[in-house]
Amino acid sequence: MELAGDVAYAAALRIADFHTSNEFGDWDTALRTLTFTNAVEEGLRRVASPDLLRGVFDAAMSIYLDRFLNVAAARVAQPNGNHQRPEEVLEDYRRFSTASSG
Repeated sequence: MELAGDVAYAAALRIADFHTSNEFGDWDTALRTLTFTNAVEEGLRRVASPDLLRGVFDAAMSIYLDRFLNVAAARVAQPNGNHQRPEEVLEDYRRFSTASSG
């Protein structure tokens, strides 16, 4: 089950690295891989099955093949030290949404 979680995490990272300039079909393929890996992981949490274990391998190979669709790799955002507490961000959002709707 840990392997399935690692594969699902790798699929999520693949989406995070996916550049917005890629075509819709490529995005669709990568998102299907993410959905599939998540389904395999959740299935293994419920039932230990050899077929689902094979699904982990299939998902890993799908992630590997998806890398050829990512023409211009995007960098994953890194913290830059200019961060606010979540409460401050929420308060700014509320202030902005109230000011723009009134």
